[in-house]
Amino acid sequence: MRAGGIVIVAALLGCAPTDTGNPPAALDPGDLSANVMSGIVQFSFDIAGVPGAVDPPEGEVWILPLDHVLPVTRVQVEPDGSFARTGLVARDGGRIRFWIEAPTGRSAPLDRIVTMEGLTEPSSALDDCVRLEPPHAIELAASGHASLRIENTCGEAIRIAPIALRDPEGPFEVITDTSGTLDQGASETIELSLRTSDGALQVDALDVEMIAPRTGRRGVTLIANAR
Repeated sequence: MRAGGIVIVAALLGCAPTDTGNPPAALDPGDLSANVMSGIVQFSFDIAGVPGAVDPPEGEVWILPLDHVLPVTRVQVEPDGSFARTGLVARDGGRIRFWIEAPTGRSAPLDRIVTMEGLTEPSSALDDCVRLEPPHAIELAASGHASLRIENTCGEAIRIAPIALRDPEGPFEVITDTSGTLDQGASETIELSLRTSDGALQVDALDVEMIAPRTGRRGVTLIANAR
């Protein structure tokens, strides 16, 4: 570790099911460390997983800033299940998403806030009673279209902010936005599309944010042409 750096230990959440029925690669708890270096508005940091961190040892660790328009970073998993990448960039207080892309599927994400003190858990998560389907990532089909369902299972009406794309001028666009208010038990569908058709990998994210009666948000990864 470099002098002045801070080592933080974190873990990816459990994995979502895949079409093949095989479990996707998962990052073992306690095996991810980050060394955060100094900066003013923007920090640099190194990330590493110890041997056995990814089990089974396959695929890549993908790293995406959710509040800063930068390309996704793809880190190859070594045969012993370890991985490492130096010189990553994040804004002070910005969210970083980590997940595994493997032949067996895609893991659920881990979101962390980057500060000079290290990596911490986001403090304003979306209420569990606001259900998203899919909950964490949307892979656009060959048609370039996809949808996100928002359901209010809370005990009261809620207000949802307009869907915020990480990069409003990027490869994805919102075709049908939220109505703004969801009554108790109601649901609505957000329609999305891909602006480009060149077949290149595209990765971005959007936020679903509740603004009343409580506040909270959840990032949803947008992926096209990943496989």
